[in-house]
Amino acid sequence: EEKVINVLKNQKFFIITINIILTLLMILGFLLLLNELEIYIKIIGILCTLILSILNLLFFCLKKEKLAKTCFIFNIMLFIILGIFFILNITGIFNSLSDIEGIKKIIISSGGFGYVITFLIHLLQVVVLPAPSWIFILATTSIYGPLIGFIISTLGAIVGAYICFLIGRLGGKKAVSFCIGKEDTEKYSELLNTKGKVPFVIMQLLPFFPDDIMCMIAGLSSMSLKFFSIVMIIVRPIVIGIICIFGSGGLIPFSGWGIPVWIILFVGIIVICYYYFRNQDSVDKYLKKIFSRNNQNKG
Repeated sequence: EEKVINVLKNQKFFIITINIILTLLMILGFLLLLNELEIYIKIIGILCTLILSILNLLFFCLKKEKLAKTCFIFNIMLFIILGIFFILNITGIFNSLSDIEGIKKIIISSGGFGYVITFLIHLLQVVVLPAPSWIFILATTSIYGPLIGFIISTLGAIVGAYICFLIGRLGGKKAVSFCIGKEDTEKYSELLNTKGKVPFVIMQLLPFFPDDIMCMIAGLSSMSLKFFSIVMIIVRPIVIGIICIFGSGGLIPFSGWGIPVWIILFVGIIVICYYYFRNQDSVDKYLKKIFSRNNQNKG
């Protein structure tokens, strides 16, 4: 019993010490390093890390260790986000990730590390960067070609999707709410819990849907890691492959006869999305019947 008590005390001391160090580093970062941030964002950031650190100590004193560890996890997440922002900011990458040409310059200038940088960019796009994935896929394809671009984009996207899933599975609802907001967490959690797995697959397959957010929500649900892996390994490559093949303009040009074709494809995607949401229950039932028949045939 004494050994257990000592281990718990050491763990508590370790968490409190690391939490205080992280808090001090973040306050210094907000005050001295992150000059690009607005003053009100700095104030909010400093208050958040101070409140989390104080709550961590308070909950440990009240012997509510789960709440104390939750505050500690939030502080770690805040520290990681700030670290990523700081690295992207001082390297000039953050301002260059808004257009294809800027991304291409970053990749080309990295020389022999181009493959690694490209992979990390795709991973960060899924987890933290607020930019559409097709921009990064097209930039990669234009440099390395459809095949290599497809491989790198797919690997980065799948690894990023697993990170999002683990944030939901290990961090819980509070961590996901911190990342995407409480309202979106509630909305998409309800969708996945009431409609099942079919909407998740549809959202991963069709554009205009928050597919990366849904990976975090999937981590909160009862969805197994096996099913999630199957969807990621099958569906994500399909979407990325379509963008790599058609997005370069080699197969269907962005001029001449290609313009009406692109318009038809775009309208077709909108019609499919509209039809799905208008008849979601019947479509889900139909797809579930197909899946159940396939499972019975395999059995």
